[in-house]
Parts: sequence; structure tokens; C-alpha cells
Amino acid sequence: MVELYRTCMREYERIVHLDMHTGYGPRYQMSLVNSCLEPTDSREFVERFEYPRVVKTAPDEFYSIQGDMIDLVYTLVKNEFPGQRLYSTSFEFGTYGDSTLAALRSLRASILENQLYWLGASPGAQARVKHDFQELFLPEQERWREAAMANARRALEGILGAEGFLA
Repeated sequence: MVELYRTCMREYERIVHLDMHTGYGPRYQMSLVNSCLEPTDSREFVERFEYPRVVKTAPDEFYSIQGDMIDLVYTLVKNEFPGQRLYSTSFEFGTYGDSTLAALRSLRASILENQLYWLGASPGAQARVKHDFQELFLPEQERWREAAMANARRALEGILGAEGFLA
């Protein structure tokens, strides 16, 4: 991946890098999750992109993350391609929600899926564990999918418009 990024960075002066995730955050509101290496304040991006939820990987806004792909892209540009203009973010589509109960449910689904993989389970338990784990990443509820698509479209139009890629 690093070599692919380098190839693209050599070719383009303006880079928009989007990393798609499901899991953490409010259930029906996608979050744009910026690196703590992004110098611009999250509130400025809310206005610039006309998108309501932009956070940074910092404890006071989201949660701390270090060493993810977004950080890698910012580090590559800074160290090897300092003339490039970069905006990199993650689209984080919340599935269970962002409450403590939702976090526990998410943790439970992950632990049970791991146990199923290593230890197996009865057919009934296996079906439930697989269903809960699938819901953690791609909920089957139509309302969730519609909200995810609408949020992604709105954020993408806001980012590409602000970065000058849309007329």
C-alpha cells in the first residue's frame, strides 16, 4: 500500500484520500474522522464541507488513534512530498451507536465471533453470533443503509466541492 501511495503522490499535486469504515459512532450519522496530524480545526471543516460531524482522532473529539493509514498518508506527504496538497479522512459509519451500551455490544460481538472461530458453537448459537457480528459492520436495516448512503454522498460532495474537484 505504501508504494501505491507513493506512486499516486508522485503523480498528483492535490490529493484527497478517503478511508471507509463501519463500526464506531452514532448509528445514523456518519463521522468524518481526521488524523490528529491534520492541522485544521474540525469546526472549520464542518463549515467548509457543510457536513455536521467532523472529528479528530483525539480524546476530546473521538478517541486516540496512532499509526493508522490516515496518519501514514500525512507522514508520507510531509516527509517525501511536501509540495503536495492533501486532505485525508475516514468515513466512519456508526453501526451499533456510540453509547456505552453500544460499545459493550460491539465488544461482545467481537469476542463471541472470535470464540466461534476458534472453538465452534451449536448451530443456533453460531447463527446468532454470525448475525450480531455482521450487524457490527453492515446492518441489514434499510433505514441505516439509506442514511449511510445519504451521509456519504453529502460528505463526498462537500469535500470534493471544497477541494475544487466539482464545478
